[in-house]
Amino acid sequence: MAGRVLLAVLALACAGCAGRMGEPAPSARRPATIEWLGGQCYRVTSPLGTVLLTNPPSPRAAERPLPRPLNADVVLVTAERPDFNHIDAVTSQAAILRGSVGIGMNCITGIPITGIPIYKDAERPSVDGMSMIYTWTMDGMRFCYAGVPPGPLDESTLSRIGSTDVLIVHPGGLGQAALESLLARCGARMVVVPRQAPGLPGPVTPVARLSLHRESLPSSPELVAFGQ
Repeated sequence: MAGRVLLAVLALACAGCAGRMGEPAPSARRPATIEWLGGQCYRVTSPLGTVLLTNPPSPRAAERPLPRPLNADVVLVTAERPDFNHIDAVTSQAAILRGSVGIGMNCITGIPITGIPIYKDAERPSVDGMSMIYTWTMDGMRFCYAGVPPGPLDESTLSRIGSTDVLIVHPGGLGQAALESLLARCGARMVVVPRQAPGLPGPVTPVARLSLHRESLPSSPELVAFGQ
């Protein structure tokens, strides 16, 4: 009799374990985050805490004071102008990608980053007329930071950008048709702009901060705007 009771207890315990094993466990993985610090300055933080900072502005050009201290592992500069390239704002030792140094593939703190040069005059490429687009992979998501493109992107640039999950761009330099072409080519599921602007291809959701997992990205493109 005692043996049968013990077997029944064990069977119930195993059934309970099986039920718990079949339930999806809540994800404890930290998300990647995007914060807007004003202008073209974004802070993108990986789940492991690696920080990419884009286009830090000088105090005179900043829309708002940058946080202090301002730590980053990597600083991405798309163009050599005061509202984009004030690297002295960064208080930590960071790898700086800018100009010709940023072109091509770099792997920094385990994050592969590709710099793609674009030119105001594609017929006469020059350092003075050059700006950069950066792509990188973080937590299984492919990011593209396009900054303020000087105009519509040519086929070669669109091809090098390739498929993207999260696109950060200021649409002002592109125009609606070129922006729609970029979105169609890169297939971004999250499109981040600094603020609401006319001519955006669809409704825009205002946000103060973004937390992203690949599994939680929308199935169709979603536009979000900071600074509302």
